[in-house]
Amino acid sequence: MQRIFLLIILTVLFKGILAQHSIETKTYEISWLANDYLEYDGKNRIERLYFEDAWFENELDVVPVFHDLIPVHDDRISASVIVHPVQVETLEISSLGLIDISELDTFFVARTAILTAREQPMMRLLVNTLRIHPVSGVVEKLRSFKISLSFENAPFLKSDEPGFVNNSVLATGNWTKIRISESGVYKISYAELQAFGINPGAIDPRNIRLFGNGGGTLPESNSDFRHDDLAENAIVVVGEEDGVFNSADYILFYGQGPVKWSYDLASSTYKHTNNYYDDYAYFFITTDHGSGKRIQTNTSTGVASEVITEFLDSQIHEQDLENLSNTGRTWFGELFDAQLSRDFVFDFPNAIPSRNARLSTEVAGRAFGASNFQLSIDGQLVRTLSIDATQATGYDYAKGAQTIVDFYPGGDLITVNLKYNRSIASARGWLDYISVNIWRNLIFSGPQMHFRNFSFLPENNFFEYKLSGSDAQVEIWDVTDPTETERMQTSLQGSVLTFKAVGNIRRSFIAFDKSSFLTAESVGMVANQNLHSVRDVDYLIITHPDFLEQANRLAELHRERSGLVVYVTIPELIYNEFSSGAQDVTGIRDFARMLFSESNPGRKLRYLLLFGDASFDYKDKLPSNTNFVPTYETKTSLNLVYSIATDDYFGYLDINEGGGANSLLDIGIGRFPVSTPEQAAFMVDKIVRYLDNNDETMGPWRNDITLVADDGDTNGHLRDAENLASLIDEDYPDFNVNKIYLDAYRQVATPGGQKAPDVNEAINKRMERGSLFVNYSGHGGEVGWTEERILEIADIISWRNRNKMPVFITATCEFSRYDDPTRLSAGEMVFLNQNGGAIAMFTTARATYAATNLRLNKAIFKDNIFLKEGGEYPRFGDVIRRSKLTGDANDRKFVLLGDPGLSLTFPKLRVKTSHINGQPVGSVPDTLKALDNITINGFITDEYDIPLSDYNGIVYATVFDKINTITTLGDQNPVTTFSLRNSIIYKGKVEVKDGQFDFSFMMPKDIAYRFGGGRISYYATDFERDAQGHYEDFIIGGYSNNIVNDENGPQIRLFMGDNTFKSGGFTSENPVLIAVLADESGINTTGAGIGHDIVAVLSGATEKYAVLNDFYSATLNKSSEGVVTYPFFNLNPGHHTLTLKAWDILNNSSSVSIEFEVIPGSQITIDNLMNYPNPFVNETYFVFNHNQQSENLDVEIKIYNVNGSLVRSIIKKNNFSTSSRNEPILWDGTNDSGQHIPKGLYIYRLIVTNTQGKQTEKRSKLLYYR
Repeated sequence: MQRIFLLIILTVLFKGILAQHSIETKTYEISWLANDYLEYDGKNRIERLYFEDAWFENELDVVPVFHDLIPVHDDRISASVIVHPVQVETLEISSLGLIDISELDTFFVARTAILTAREQPMMRLLVNTLRIHPVSGVVEKLRSFKISLSFENAPFLKSDEPGFVNNSVLATGNWTKIRISESGVYKISYAELQAFGINPGAIDPRNIRLFGNGGGTLPESNSDFRHDDLAENAIVVVGEEDGVFNSADYILFYGQGPVKWSYDLASSTYKHTNNYYDDYAYFFITTDHGSGKRIQTNTSTGVASEVITEFLDSQIHEQDLENLSNTGRTWFGELFDAQLSRDFVFDFPNAIPSRNARLSTEVAGRAFGASNFQLSIDGQLVRTLSIDATQATGYDYAKGAQTIVDFYPGGDLITVNLKYNRSIASARGWLDYISVNIWRNLIFSGPQMHFRNFSFLPENNFFEYKLSGSDAQVEIWDVTDPTETERMQTSLQGSVLTFKAVGNIRRSFIAFDKSSFLTAESVGMVANQNLHSVRDVDYLIITHPDFLEQANRLAELHRERSGLVVYVTIPELIYNEFSSGAQDVTGIRDFARMLFSESNPGRKLRYLLLFGDASFDYKDKLPSNTNFVPTYETKTSLNLVYSIATDDYFGYLDINEGGGANSLLDIGIGRFPVSTPEQAAFMVDKIVRYLDNNDETMGPWRNDITLVADDGDTNGHLRDAENLASLIDEDYPDFNVNKIYLDAYRQVATPGGQKAPDVNEAINKRMERGSLFVNYSGHGGEVGWTEERILEIADIISWRNRNKMPVFITATCEFSRYDDPTRLSAGEMVFLNQNGGAIAMFTTARATYAATNLRLNKAIFKDNIFLKEGGEYPRFGDVIRRSKLTGDANDRKFVLLGDPGLSLTFPKLRVKTSHINGQPVGSVPDTLKALDNITINGFITDEYDIPLSDYNGIVYATVFDKINTITTLGDQNPVTTFSLRNSIIYKGKVEVKDGQFDFSFMMPKDIAYRFGGGRISYYATDFERDAQGHYEDFIIGGYSNNIVNDENGPQIRLFMGDNTFKSGGFTSENPVLIAVLADESGINTTGAGIGHDIVAVLSGATEKYAVLNDFYSATLNKSSEGVVTYPFFNLNPGHHTLTLKAWDILNNSSSVSIEFEVIPGSQITIDNLMNYPNPFVNETYFVFNHNQQSENLDVEIKIYNVNGSLVRSIIKKNNFSTSSRNEPILWDGTNDSGQHIPKGLYIYRLIVTNTQGKQTEKRSKLLYYR
């Protein structure tokens, strides 16, 4: 270790003036940790150096950067940063192989940048943490350092951000939308106008106007120019002078197609940019907005400084046929497999053979051995492109190669050949594109010919262009700016057409034969719209038209319950005003940017919901595509780490953001990955249920946070979960932390590998019981969690927790990939589960780094989701936005699947303990001994600890024994331990009256007799407001001298599904056990005594053993009786016997058995169909048993008279029941016309249909008299 002093002064200029000079000094410590890794495709990973809260600029960086965001008073400053390294040490030899030493400097480089998040300026400080010692050459890492920050006035000019217009041109008048597929001069005839839906005879042709911004994609950087709204294009209307559009009249306009060409100085060639999002460019025609813009003649005159008789032409061959790895914007063309050699012919009329031409191409190959492409031009081999071998454990799906070749054309036709050579037959190759730039003589080759000039001349100097091969039918337009097309004034001398143009800019022209034009296609009439007039919106919902009804329903819900100003629109309307009618994700971002930057203070856009699934396939090339509301895909498609989909792009709204890494989210963004109207309705239903406070949705589950951790990796995932547990215990002690750590459970060997069925069961049980959060750390993929498959699709589908939906946080890889239409990811299934699943998911859509996941995971909890600011708690959109403030490239892979305008439904009020056994709390800690009679008193307060005397409801109290130490099994790791408070002494509920409550119970005989701290956990509800609290200032241990005479075990009654079940009945494969227990002493649930648990043993078609202590809850105001509610999952079809054994707190036991038949839910079975009362006078209820527990059933009852005539049909959609008995269906004895039927005997037919479309029916009779 060496101590050194390094002075780095960085001066960064920012806009404006800071009022005063200020200096700030900060000291930093760097806590280096074990190396981090990125996992992808479920088994492979990349290793990199790591320290606590390390920051990485790019996904594949292996050297972390120290990062800090320092608030500043203004973004108009200059900052000088002095860095003083205090402690450094030599990098471990084992890590040297991970880094590229040639990229290191001899000092610790520091950088700064000014960023803004919701208009709050911050300075980002980045300090490189590795260096090469300038003398010894040893690689050293930074351990601690100081910085001195100096801020000073720094005025300099900066142009104001361009604003947005207040109204769109589409707001009034009649509009027709057309499209074009290539650049050129287009003609619209009388007949075509009619076909477009315009009556030419009813319009003044002088009022024909064309609007549109040309093709190509919008720039990603917010500061780059783009048209706001729709720009008017100059056009020609032949025959308009008489004010009548006659049958021979027509319109001419220049349309820029979807492919853009730009001159690249570095390569001296023209390069193309494909439109990733749309194959067309769009224009809008109107005839009732006054006189239109017309193409004017450019009459440039002057002495020419240079004569142009040749030009550089360019052509591209590119076909988007296949996305190789279902990710990213790059699609590839021809496949080289069955056909290994292909010719591509380019035609350049009048090519100049003496001038150098240039060809560029990109190819790709997927080969686990050597392969290459041979590139030939006109039969001559000019280049061999070697393709690196694809590694089975690599993160490249395929390897790419590119080249640039200079050559001299042998004629006008250029034949390019690509031949793929492979060493193994399974290898495959693909062409991305071939681009050719060739010099041509300026000779008209018709019917339309583009030509460009990339040269410059000083101001007011002219080029003279001489176009040979012309005649009087040839016209030339300047299309440098397609919206300001000009007709060039020309002179024809023989066959040479001459014109002049100022040479101060790079110019583009088109020469065309006035008898040959391109034809546009009609899209249809456009209704008036005016998104540009929208301002002061809190919450923007962008939805596909298929889901518009449900999006509006959600919007109204937030208006009524949240007080948010919500605006709903569809992508097409946004595209019309912000991307000239073409699909473009930047158009969506620009609309959001307008709502953020142009609204009044306090009403700037806060949340964006993308209501619809997304896809990497923007152009619907795949069947059953899901591109309902697009997401942003990075360009690369070959690298499975670099290629990502992110909705964050829509939240980079400041003028200096959008195109680079220095961007922070300004709004909270969520997505509903729905693909059908039915899914959309179910998702809004879930939001409604989550917001409804009632006896079904409010319960102690809101006190629970569940942490799930993978094994392996030297217990790294377990340590991450424990790190999070410590944060929760310290900052939010009212919550109970449940831990499901894989290495604490037995694993079994199966033909498919190691499995841990007890972990699957533990997760499923926790979902059934409810948990505020489920947080997972570990390996994962699109089909579930861990190599042991502790969470699989079958588990997710089985969940029926519709009233107890947690927030999922998954610090794993691509669990929730939402942009692949060929697969519905497991994460999407969790969210889309119509019977429960998650209410929201802070989740991953691509491969991520484990340690960086933990940083974001902690950022969700630390001073975030439970932090009240400005009088309100954060919504999910605020949480995801805040958690990414200090994030790096890894964070873009995290997405919120859920409603960003929704808040977490956790208890806001407080529960306090006042007395234990009559003694006020807060003095000497009480000691609770085995067999003691205990009485607890408490009260409810608001969040500021003021007692609430008007609170009347129920309080749930759980008394825990001391913390246990759990030892892991060491299956893939060294054995380790963790703490868990999982022994329950008492669990019950009592009434709260006027804010006060008390409850009593006897301490079990089976406590752990050693002395230690206990815990009381409280949850209270009045079914409108809920409260939580805890108390730990007491001791549990020892044995009381109380003598209790009780030698009888508990009384037990068993049911399956509900208390109407009879032994021998049938259930689905996922039945719920209900056990009603009673004992004068109380039920033993501690789990401390060997063999004294509540245990269920299942025999028959399924062998199963389950400990049910955690599933017991005492009856209201009665500590001596209660109910066990325990869900079973995936039982085998057939006969089963269940035996339940329970103990009282004096260790007396009883056991009872029940029998049942499992009939799979795929077969609908109905039994015990009846109506009550029967006979009836005024009304009757229809009920039946079924094996479709927790399923939405469509139920139809048809009632017939004895003659067979139908008198009444009763239809109930989405009839739901958590038990095997349906929700009773009422009938009042009237027919379909509302008239009472005659008294007598009737036959009724029950028809039941489940969500899979399976159907069954049953018949019965009823007697009606009146």
